[in-house]
Amino acid sequence: MKNCKIVNSMKIKNWKLKINPAFTLIDLMVSIAIITLLTSVVVVSFIQAERNQNLANGAEVLANQLRTMENMALVGKTEPQTGKVPPGGYGVQFFLEAGNISYRFFADMNRDLIYDPTISVPAFPTNIDQIIDLRKYYELNKDVMVSQVLINEQVVDLSGRNLNIVFKMANAKVYVDGQTNFNRVLVIFKHNKTDKTKTIKIYPISRQISVE
Repeated sequence: MKNCKIVNSMKIKNWKLKINPAFTLIDLMVSIAIITLLTSVVVVSFIQAERNQNLANGAEVLANQLRTMENMALVGKTEPQTGKVPPGGYGVQFFLEAGNISYRFFADMNRDLIYDPTISVPAFPTNIDQIIDLRKYYELNKDVMVSQVLINEQVVDLSGRNLNIVFKMANAKVYVDGQTNFNRVLVIFKHNKTDKTKTIKIYPISRQISVE
């Protein structure tokens, strides 16, 4: 009788083993596929977040540099190369370089409200415009660039000209190529990998510089 019980018990155990199979190759492949998919989602999200951050950083840095130029003009900061306060103020010039829009900051030493190191106004024969090196403190990501500059919602064609924005101390005005008859300037930053943009807005009356 005892032997019958032992045999029946072994049969029950064997039956339980049969309905609980081991981890199969298919299960392993499905698990790997799920892990790969989740990893891909995380990597893509990380790359996208990094690109968005690079774009935001680029726009914020240029906006802060413009605010720096504005503050330097308002307080009458001395230009370091000449040891003089630039009578024309401080500004930024946008120009084409190798087909892309670039920019440089300058001290307007000859009061002509543009950057041109070869021009010396007769009234100021020894005053030549000077470059202000603010870009050395931050290197833009290679995929982030200025894509457009707009004045009063109109795109500026820089293929045959440069665009100068100057902040003056004497009358606290903002000049665009020597003129003040504009509502705002828009500088569009774009990330080449995503085509997403950030916009720097410059308002001449309030002298506000914002990023959106």
